Amino acid sequence: MKNALLQDLENRFETLKYVRNLAQSYDEKLFCYLLEQSTYKNEFKNRFFIMRNNAYIFKLNDFLTFLDLRSLSGSFTSYTNKIGLAFKTKRFLKAHNEVVLNFAFKDGVIKGGQSKDEDKKNEIFFNEILAKDEIDVLFARKALQNFELVGHSVLSDKSHKALAEAAALTQSKLLASASQSHNFSSQGLECQDSSIDCYEKSNDFSRNDNEAKSQNDKHKTNPPSPSLQGSEAIHNQKANSKNQKAENSTQLKDSLKAGANLLIKGNNLLALHSLKKKFANQVKLIYIDPPYNTGNDSFNYNDNFNHSTWLTFMKNRLEVAKEFLRDDGVIFIQCDDNEQAYLKVLCDEIFGRENFVATICWRKKTGGGQDSIYFAKEHEYILCYQKQKWQIIDSTQEQNEKDFSKIINGKKARISKLEKWGIGALKTDAPSLYYAIKDPNGNDFYPVAPNGADGRWRKKPENLDKEHIFWQEDSKGRLTPYEVIYFDEVKHIDKILKTRTMWLENGNTTQATNEIKALFENGNTTLFATPKPEALIKRIIEISTQENDLVMDFFAGSGTTLAVAHKTKRKWIGIEQMEYIESITKERLKKVTEGEQGGISKAVNWQGGGSFIYAELMPLNATYKEKIQNINDAKMLDSIYKDLESKAFLDYRIDLDSLLKNKEFKDLDLQDKKEALLSILDSNMDYVLYGDIQDEDYAISSEVIELNKIFYGDSDE
Repeated sequence: MKNALLQDLENRFETLKYVRNLAQSYDEKLFCYLLEQSTYKNEFKNRFFIMRNNAYIFKLNDFLTFLDLRSLSGSFTSYTNKIGLAFKTKRFLKAHNEVVLNFAFKDGVIKGGQSKDEDKKNEIFFNEILAKDEIDVLFARKALQNFELVGHSVLSDKSHKALAEAAALTQSKLLASASQSHNFSSQGLECQDSSIDCYEKSNDFSRNDNEAKSQNDKHKTNPPSPSLQGSEAIHNQKANSKNQKAENSTQLKDSLKAGANLLIKGNNLLALHSLKKKFANQVKLIYIDPPYNTGNDSFNYNDNFNHSTWLTFMKNRLEVAKEFLRDDGVIFIQCDDNEQAYLKVLCDEIFGRENFVATICWRKKTGGGQDSIYFAKEHEYILCYQKQKWQIIDSTQEQNEKDFSKIINGKKARISKLEKWGIGALKTDAPSLYYAIKDPNGNDFYPVAPNGADGRWRKKPENLDKEHIFWQEDSKGRLTPYEVIYFDEVKHIDKILKTRTMWLENGNTTQATNEIKALFENGNTTLFATPKPEALIKRIIEISTQENDLVMDFFAGSGTTLAVAHKTKRKWIGIEQMEYIESITKERLKKVTEGEQGGISKAVNWQGGGSFIYAELMPLNATYKEKIQNINDAKMLDSIYKDLESKAFLDYRIDLDSLLKNKEFKDLDLQDKKEALLSILDSNMDYVLYGDIQDEDYAISSEVIELNKIFYGDSDE
C-alpha cells in the first residue's frame, strides 16, 4: 500500500520533492488531491489527517517522514547507515538547521522473537508510518492452544478424598477377581490394569461405598467369566476416561469464565496486545525484570544499533503495558547501570515525568562482585512509576512509649517542630503559610527555613490549642514553637513507617539461586540464570497491592513474581516466551499450588492451594516448518508453495514468487530448497490470528475454538 501511495503522488505531482514543498507550504492543491481526488483518498485521510470539529487537521510531520523514508520499504534496517542525528520532529537533517540526538529505531516496532538464551536475531524494524498495515496484523489478537488447568479446582478439592477411596476400592476388587481365575488372557489382565489406572485418575463417583460393596459381594457369589470381566474392564475404562475428560473440560471452561490466574507462553509483545482488550485498566501492579542489555544477558540482537534496539524493544512493550494499569496502578522495572538513565527518560516520555515515583536502590549482593574494573557493584535499580494516582501502603507499628520522653502538662509527650523543614520549606513554596504568631513574651514570631531564609508553617498553628503548642529555646536562644503529641492520645494509632528507597534487607541473588535449586534439586531442569529472591517481590507486592488485586509480569522468567503473588493471595498474569517456561516457570508454579515451603512460604504460612491456566499462543509457521521438514520428494515440495504464499508469514524482505522463478533456486537439490524455504519463514514465531481461528485450512478443533471464544469473551454461553 505504501508504495502505491508514493507512486500515486509521483504520478500526480511528478516528483516527491515537489510534494514536500507543497506540504510545507500547506498548499490547497495538495490537500484537494489527498482528500478528494486521489484514488487512495481514504488511505491518505486515515494516515495523515485527524478530524476536529468537522475540520481536517493535516499531520505534516508524519507526512514529511513518510516522504523522507520512501526508500526504506517499511524497515529501518536497510537504512542503518543513514540514521543518527535527527530534527526534534523526527525529520532528517537535510531540511533543518536544528538537531537533537535521536535513537535510530524510535518510530519502529521490534517483535523480539527470541525463544532461547543462545539465539541471536537480525530482525525487521517495522516503521510506524510506513509499515502500518503490517503492525496492525502484528498486534491483532492471537489464537491460543494447549490450554491446561494446573492445581486444584474447588470441585477437585472437595472430591479428592472420595477419589482416593474409589481408586483403592476398585484396585482391591480387581485383584480379588484376578485371584479367583488363573486362566485370564494377558489381554484381559492388561485391560484390568488399564482400568485401575483409569479409576485412579477418574472423578466419577456415581457408585458409593455401599453400592461398591454390594457389587463386590455379587462377584464373590457369582463370578463372571474371564471374557466378561475383561469386557467389563474395557467398558469401565472407556466410560471413566470419557467422564474424566468431560469433567476436566468443564473445570477448565469454568476457570476461564471465572478469571483464573494465567501463564501464557509466547512473544510478550504480541501476547500483551492479545490480552489488552480483556484486561485493560484492571492491573494494580506490574513488575518486570527485563534483559539489561549487558551483552551477557538474553538480549542477543546482533544489529548495528544494539542500544537503540533495546530502547525500541522496551518502548514497544511499556506503551502497551500502560494500558493494563488501573488509574491507581503502579509499575516497577528492574534494571542496572547499563540502561538505567536511558530507561528513566524513556519512562518519563511514556508514563509522564509527573508520574515518576522513585528510583529504588536494591542491594543484590553483600560486598559486591569482583568482576568490574573500578568499583565492586552490589546494587541494582528499580524504577517506579504510577499510572495517575497511586497510594503506597507503608508499614506500621505500635507506638513505642519510650519515644514519648517529655513530660508536658503532667503527661508523656513528644514534640515536633511547627516550622516546615526539608523540601518545600521556603516562604515561596507556600506564601499563605508565612505569617506571624505571638510567642509567650508577646513578640511576633515568623517561620524560618533551615537555610535561614523566610520559611513557612508545617501546619497552621491556630488549629492547635495551647496544650498542643510547646515553646522551647533553640541552640541560639530563640524561642521556637513545637507541636505536642501526647502518648495517651495516639497510643491506639499505629505509627507509619515511611518506605525508604534504599533496600538492604530484601533478599539477594544468592538467596534467589538457592530458592530455585531447592525446587529442582532432584530434577534435570537447567537452572534459571538470574532469578530474583521472593523476599524482594514480596516487599514490592506488599507496598503496592491488597489481597485479590491483579499482578502482572510479562518477563516472567523463573516465575518469582507469580509465585509470590499466588502465596500472598493476589491474582496474577504471567507471560514468558523463552523455552524454559515449561521446564522451570510452569513447574515452579505447580509446586506452589502443591504447597512448596521455599522462599516466603513459611513467613506467610503458605499451605498450598489455588490453580492457574497455562496456554500458548498458537504458532502460525510451525505447521509449515514441520511439513517442509517431512517432505521427501520435489512434487510434495511444489504442493506447499501456494500455502506458503497465502497463509504462512514470510520474511518481510522476501518475494516468494520471484524466488520460485529464480533459476538458481530451481537448480538447487531438494534439501537445499527445503533449507531455503525454512529460512524465509519468519523466525519470530508469528501466530495464528484469533479472527482466523475458524479457517478450515488450520484444522483447529472445535474444543480449542470454544476455549478461545470463552477466553476472549465471545462465547454464546
